[in-house]
Amino acid sequence: MHARSGAVALLALDLIACSPAPASTDLPGSAFVAIVNASAPDSRVWDHAYCAGLLVAPDLVVTATPCIVDGAAPDVVVGARNLCEGPGARRGVRAVAMGHTDAQELTQLTLDAPIEDEVGTLSPHEPHGQLLATGWGRSSALGSRPCEAKILPLRPQPGVACEELVDAARAAGRLPGNPMCLLPQSASNTCLGDSGGGVYEFSSAGLQIHGVTLGGAGCEPEDPGLYASVEDIQALLSQSDE
Repeated sequence: MHARSGAVALLALDLIACSPAPASTDLPGSAFVAIVNASAPDSRVWDHAYCAGLLVAPDLVVTATPCIVDGAAPDVVVGARNLCEGPGARRGVRAVAMGHTDAQELTQLTLDAPIEDEVGTLSPHEPHGQLLATGWGRSSALGSRPCEAKILPLRPQPGVACEELVDAARAAGRLPGNPMCLLPQSASNTCLGDSGGGVYEFSSAGLQIHGVTLGGAGCEPEDPGLYASVEDIQALLSQSDE
């Protein structure tokens, strides 16, 4: 769908790939959410997965708006770490609500039946541990998508590179209300395939949600990525309550 471009042009605001899991492979199944074509059979769900998502309530998923604007309501798969081995918990989408103003880069999907799994908590606080992004994106702009979900460790990226990325997103009209810039802590970056996925911290307190993957300047390890914050997620959810 959308691509993560080079230099400072805002690259992809859809799926992004990750490196092999760091130390934390204990993320609950609810941290793995894929957006798939509604017409895809269970036996070929991997071929038809095109974005990631974030479970914020048993029947609510948040994803990146560019993942949805080009087509009909998708299906959502939750809990499948390997999309080639099975569809996990699959749900249809009965309502789509795109955000505006501060939440313009996010879209809410209402599922036709709830997911029976742990739902993360939106955390307004600075993380105490490692930030982790999940997705099934490519390892490079020209690479192929993996079957198995990756877990990518991230860290904040302040400074000029982040400012340039934010400026590019603003110029393209693709800026969330409270953007975060993050860099990977590994040899791989998020890339085509991970947009809409959650940014988590997992500890004894459970699954904490800190943001949503949007896009970035490229797929190289030194390219900063743009992520929506918890404030942006809360803005989207509050719009649906109006």
